[in-house]
Amino acid sequence: MEKIDFNAIPAKVLNHSCRLHLGKLLNPEMKILSSNNYARDYRGLAEQMQFSFDDIRNFQRQGDPTMKILEEWTVQPDATIGKLIQFLENMGRHDVIQDLEQRFENDAKVYLQNLEREKESPLQVPEVSSCPYQSSQMNELNILTREDAFTGEPTYYDAYISYAHEDFEFVYNLVGYLEANGFKLFIRSRDLLAGHFEYETDMQLIQERIYGWMS
Repeated sequence: MEKIDFNAIPAKVLNHSCRLHLGKLLNPEMKILSSNNYARDYRGLAEQMQFSFDDIRNFQRQGDPTMKILEEWTVQPDATIGKLIQFLENMGRHDVIQDLEQRFENDAKVYLQNLEREKESPLQVPEVSSCPYQSSQMNELNILTREDAFTGEPTYYDAYISYAHEDFEFVYNLVGYLEANGFKLFIRSRDLLAGHFEYETDMQLIQERIYGWMS
C-alpha cells in the first residue's frame, strides 16, 4: 500500500480508542515547554488549534480535556491527521506520534476504504438498487451518527445520555469517566449526524442500537 498522505485524511475519522489514548498521553500537565515554547500537553495542542485562553481554561475543567479539544477541533473542515501530527511535533511530543502511528494508519485506511466503496456504489444498476430487498438492507444500515459515517456501519451504544442544560458540566465529567472505562455513550449534541430529524432518529436509535438510558 502506498504511503498515506495524512494531510488528506480528516481528523474526524480518529476513532474513540485513539482519542482516549491521546488523552492519556496529553492530559497530564507538564511544566517544561517545547523548543517552540508550546506546552507539551493538551494546552499546547489547543493553542495551536487557535483556541482562546478562556477556551483552554474551560477545557482544563473537563475530566478529559484532550477528548473535548478533539471533539471541537475535528469538526472544522481543515482539521486533518497531518495537522495533528505537526502540532505534536511542534510540542516535541515525538513519543506520542510514535505510540499512535499505527492507530493513525488504521483509522486512515478505514476512511480510504470507505471512500473507495462510495466510488464503487454508483455503478450498481437501478434494478438492483431499487428492489425491495436491497431497500430493506439499506434501511437497516441507515447512517445516523457521526461514527456511522466514519465506519460505514451501524454503531451500537451502551447508553443514551439525556440531560438538562444546567447539568452540562456534571454530565461531561460523568461521560469522561464512563467512556474512559470502556462504555460507549450516545449524546445527541455530539454524535447525531446533521440533517436528521432529532426525535425520530432518537426513537430509532433507542429501539435498535442502544442498550440503556441515562438521564
